[in-house]
Amino acid sequence: MIIYSIIPIETIFSMDQQKDKDIEKNKIIEFNKIKVEARLIEEDIYEIQRIISTNIHDYLAPWLQPGTRIRLNYQLDEFFPKNRW
Repeated sequence: MIIYSIIPIETIFSMDQQKDKDIEKNKIIEFNKIKVEARLIEEDIYEIQRIISTNIHDYLAPWLQPGTRIRLNYQLDEFFPKNRW
């Protein structure tokens, strides 16, 4: 294979391990019933990388823009109500 490019060969075929580690931190999560790809920043804080939706209105929501930080925490009371049993 021959590549004619002005970009150095090291840049094209770089094996950047830091980039691979960043990709491993990314997860697809559901936030307010909308799937987003987010990167783990801290223990339960994620930063939105991209939106995965077919609804065009989701892309206009300011709280879903890439770079927005969201906190994911789950209340066990919602999953296991005390008066259920």
